[in-house]
Amino acid sequence: MDLLVLALAIPDVRPGRSTAVHLSRFCAGSPLAFAVNDQGPAAAFTALRIVRDYQRTGGCRRAVVLVAEQASLHYTPPVPVRVPDRHVAVALVCEESSAPELTVHQATSVQPESVAGLVAGQLAVLGAEAVLVAGAGLPGTAQAGAAAARSVDAPAGQPLTGVWSELAARLPQWRSQGRPVLVADYDPVLGLLGMAGFHPAADPGSAPVALPAADQALAGR
Repeated sequence: MDLLVLALAIPDVRPGRSTAVHLSRFCAGSPLAFAVNDQGPAAAFTALRIVRDYQRTGGCRRAVVLVAEQASLHYTPPVPVRVPDRHVAVALVCEESSAPELTVHQATSVQPESVAGLVAGQLAVLGAEAVLVAGAGLPGTAQAGAAAARSVDAPAGQPLTGVWSELAARLPQWRSQGRPVLVADYDPVLGLLGMAGFHPAADPGSAPVALPAADQALAGR
């Protein structure tokens, strides 16, 4: 592994320790590691975009984005936050490829009434068979842009990992059907809209995988 990016909506603050660097010690190759946070559900989309930029340099063959959230905090946050229902982590394995399977789009200062049109536009780019995995922050009008059979709602109790857990569970089946997938989530407070398109590949390589239940709590506790 060449790169590890930890995506968090609520930072895991422990004085004197970086969780991302701590985790890299247990990865083959001791990869470069850092975290993305303070962006709400957009953190995972930012992490994927960073990975794509690293891979374009030719020096990053395999990267892992670890999307994680915890149901308990060891500090008092400065502003109210939505604490998830349970500890969950999802690993997104990104392999270097001559025909990239992933596209990432992020928009800032997005008003709620504009979300539906932006999501519908990306679905149209992916084609009539595209499936929408809708995050808990996505307005209902945005989800209405996809037919019921083409839309999957993320669990409301997992504001960050919900869409990625659904993707990890369902992507192998969608790949076998040759169906593109759009993962989308929106933070109305920050005005951030993230969209990630997954295109079917002849040689899909490593799919995003959900960690087993025994490993879902953040390492190093």
